[in-house]
Amino acid sequence: MSEPITNPSKTYSVLLIDNAHYMDPETERVVDGFATLDEAIAFARNRVRSSIEELRSPGISKTDLRKLWLIYGENASVIGGDYSGGNEVDYLIEHQ
Repeated sequence: MSEPITNPSKTYSVLLIDNAHYMDPETERVVDGFATLDEAIAFARNRVRSSIEELRSPGISKTDLRKLWLIYGENASVIGGDYSGGNEVDYLIEHQ
């Protein structure tokens, strides 16, 4: 496991985006105060994974689950951290 990336003068924030209201800034939320980039990424990844699992149903195809997530899911991006959970959707769908 890598060492957490830290910068004592900086905290990290995660932008939460409701795909159902994409491009509506009133529905976006920012969660502040992560001490490390690793913590912010873990939180963002967990939010996207939870969003996928809420939409998963028995027998649903990976393609259909991805479509549902694109319409109704929640994306999470680390602000200034070069991470977006949306880039991992296929991996997260494949690996429950």
